[in-house]
Amino acid sequence: MTLGGETVESANIKALGILSIQRESAFLSSSPFLHRWVIPFLLLLSLSGCLFFRLSRVLVQMKEPFRFLEVDLESDTFHGKLVEPIVYLKDLETIVGLKPIAKKGHWVFKFEKMGPSDREPWSFLVWTDKRDRLTAFELPPRVTSILGNRWVMSGIRAIGKSEVSIRQRRVFLEVEERLTKSQIKDLLGEPTLKKLENWVYHFGSESQPLILDLDMTSKGVRSMLMSSGKLSASFMFLEEEEDSP
Repeated sequence: MTLGGETVESANIKALGILSIQRESAFLSSSPFLHRWVIPFLLLLSLSGCLFFRLSRVLVQMKEPFRFLEVDLESDTFHGKLVEPIVYLKDLETIVGLKPIAKKGHWVFKFEKMGPSDREPWSFLVWTDKRDRLTAFELPPRVTSILGNRWVMSGIRAIGKSEVSIRQRRVFLEVEERLTKSQIKDLLGEPTLKKLENWVYHFGSESQPLILDLDMTSKGVRSMLMSSGKLSASFMFLEEEEDSP
């Protein structure tokens, strides 16, 4: 298959690196024909096919993030420059379910929280080339001030080890460092909805919100489901060792 003038080994699932496709039956996993041709075809149906393959290539890149992402970890903001642009601006629109605002030289995805207005909207900045491919991105400064750029890099490394479920259209990630309750409060403020240890944040519009659904413990976030657009991502924060008695 040729995408944007480049040949992609669409039938070779192993070419997607650590990306693990969850098979729905032993029959699928035991059939070379289905594994080589039918499963990739299902991938094409699960999203716009070209979008899926572009995202798959990004997952491969993030196995070695410092080869494909230039970033100054000592900076006051996390600004990443992509060495080999792959994803298009419209791809990001599809994933997050929002249209960006054009600014001079870049684009802004603005996420306004629904519910308690105790935090400024999130502004995620992206730069594109002449083909509208993402060449750089920048996270809000408060991410760096609260979490630090090294924590962000640990999350990016988790992307390179992620798994994808075709049936659920979901990416599964394991993040090494847990977020505390105070960090979540500093980052996001009060939840839009809260029931015991389940905190839910809605951003955007009621018709198509970006939803963060967090399962909390006394120490912090155990897991988080982020859903919007046509993809969802499930984050599992690895357990901390219990304090010795």
